[in-house]
Amino acid sequence: MPTLTHRLFGPTALHAAGYTVAGLALAMLPTPFALVAGLAVPMPPSGRVLIFVGVWATLLVAVGLIPVVHDAYVRVTDRLLGTNLGAVRPAGGRRVGTGLWTLVHAVAACLACGVCLLLVLTAVAPLVVWLDGGGSMALLRGQVTVPAGPAGAWTVVLALLCGLLAAAANALVGAALRTWAPLLLGPRQDDLVAAAEERAAVLAERNRLARELHDSIGHTLTASTIQAAVASRLVDVEPHAARAAMASIEQSSRVALEDLDHALGLLRDESAAPRRPQRTLADLPELLDHVRRAGTPVSAELGPDATSVPATISREAYRIVQEGLTNAMRHARRAPVRVSVEVTAAAPGGQLTIEVANPMPAGSARAGRVGAGPREEARHGGGHGLRGVAERARTLRGAATFGPVDRPEGPEWRLSARLPLSTGRG
Repeated sequence: MPTLTHRLFGPTALHAAGYTVAGLALAMLPTPFALVAGLAVPMPPSGRVLIFVGVWATLLVAVGLIPVVHDAYVRVTDRLLGTNLGAVRPAGGRRVGTGLWTLVHAVAACLACGVCLLLVLTAVAPLVVWLDGGGSMALLRGQVTVPAGPAGAWTVVLALLCGLLAAAANALVGAALRTWAPLLLGPRQDDLVAAAEERAAVLAERNRLARELHDSIGHTLTASTIQAAVASRLVDVEPHAARAAMASIEQSSRVALEDLDHALGLLRDESAAPRRPQRTLADLPELLDHVRRAGTPVSAELGPDATSVPATISREAYRIVQEGLTNAMRHARRAPVRVSVEVTAAAPGGQLTIEVANPMPAGSARAGRVGAGPREEARHGGGHGLRGVAERARTLRGAATFGPVDRPEGPEWRLSARLPLSTGRG
């Protein structure tokens, strides 16, 4: 019983009643124009009625075709009927469904209000006659005698029954409109597909920004930690070298802050967010100098065509090299790093080959971490950067490998990536 009472007289029922009243107000808007059209044509009464109904329905549908009406209707329907129509905005300007909904809403409101009005009159009229001392009255095309005194108390029961029927009619109309609304006001299948594609694009962009932040901030923090340790040891014996290390930390921190501001601006979708170009292979010499200033020897072989590859590949290649250098600085104890970036003809259209390698310190526990692969890295809290390298390569239809490699002069950790310059599916 509490559930039934809540359905008939609770907030949901009150909101449905408000939605019905709004539909009745909407139905009144074209009524004067439809009356004028029906009375202006010399025809029999049945013909005038048909003209009235036709003009009335046409004007209601036309109102629903106005774009702003759709947005307003969706907001009101979601608010009063508890639907979720506004979760996906329709793609395109077609509002035929909204036009039909204005007609359905108006007709349902007129029927519901007509039934409720009839029930109210049926309940109130006998009750008023009884309270006035009894008497005869016309009710539903018949004469009804309402006796005075306790014998006429049935009018109270009739009033309560009519009130319950009116509340039930309101709840039924609200439930019906709540069921039909998604069919005419809700998004179409292509709207859902477009929304899913947009959501996927947003998630892909957020994942890309997460990789950018990991590579940029991770590299800066690693280099700054090493330089801070160097500066603390040299501050008394070689103050000039200590100051140089601190200046390098300051410079790299500024660069990291720029990257952070750029990524956060994009995540917040701020129109004023910086949209500066991202770093490419052309910025690789600056990155190598920064690593050298941190105390890690770096030898680089940059092919003459490496800086002329497509911009998308160049940006991802820069991040791959950056992650390889960060990994070496973090785990290889200032071992010399070898970097090679060149364009080869190993694939149709050519490919960009990247290699970052450093010797693995023999007998070092940290060397075991470096050479253990991504599972071991994950157990120690790392591995995200290497997984990001693999994702970048796969996105560009290339491949990346990393792990220990045996060489005559000793084992080394090597990160290799091959990125095709032609993205066609030939």
